[in-house]
Amino acid sequence: MNFEYFQGREQINHLISSGLLLLIIWIIKFAISSSIRKSTLNSEYKRKWVIHVRNYSSLVFVIGLAAIWSTELQAFALSIVAIAAAIVIATKELILCFLGGFLRASNHPFSVGDRIEINNYRGDVIDTSLLTTKIMEIGPFNITHQYTGRAITIPNSIFLANPVVNESFMDQYVLHVFQIPMKLTADWKRAEGILLKLANEECSAFIQKAKLNFDRVGRKEGLEVPSVEPRVTYHVYDEKSLRLVVRVPAPSSQKGKLEHTIVKRFLEEFYGQKE
Repeated sequence: MNFEYFQGREQINHLISSGLLLLIIWIIKFAISSSIRKSTLNSEYKRKWVIHVRNYSSLVFVIGLAAIWSTELQAFALSIVAIAAAIVIATKELILCFLGGFLRASNHPFSVGDRIEINNYRGDVIDTSLLTTKIMEIGPFNITHQYTGRAITIPNSIFLANPVVNESFMDQYVLHVFQIPMKLTADWKRAEGILLKLANEECSAFIQKAKLNFDRVGRKEGLEVPSVEPRVTYHVYDEKSLRLVVRVPAPSSQKGKLEHTIVKRFLEEFYGQKE
């Protein structure tokens, strides 16, 4: 009887400790999140830090609960050995999502605000959690850089078996590549010269900033960074056509607009068709 009495008191103490832990973590999370929202950081960095605070608060709460209820958890673990296999099978997808989230968090293949592509999903990352990643879709496919207006919630299990393409790896600036098809009978040398001229004109305002950005990322990652100068190459596609390949430095958020401007000016100058 006395044993049951003390055991009941211990469980009540655990419940009180759990409630206090939840209250303390909530207060700290609320205070930090409020400070971040009131700070002078831009909206993207605010969103990143608020998400980090939320995720780390949840992790600390789970660890704290495990520490408080460790004795009960050990006894409970011993009692469910017989049904462990069934639980694993029933929660397989949940476990895979958690492992995928752990893989993502430990390797940092991307951050909130980056543009990624994985398993035919492409978009800007707007939220992450232990189980899912939410992106604002861009499409269709990888031929445009416009939002479709749809948000896609991806289970983190996808990161365990699929490669992630991070289009924002070089931070604020990227090397953007697009192609222009032409017939072999066309004056492709003139087209090459026009494209190179237009690319240099459109990139002149930020090419030095792009170079400094690439140098900084190269030093941080230990990489030999490529040249940021606009470049036009070409390859024969078949016996009747070739493709001019244009590579330009571009701000991460403006590469679609830059491509559109260069292509529009090229069509006007090469074909003489103006609006």
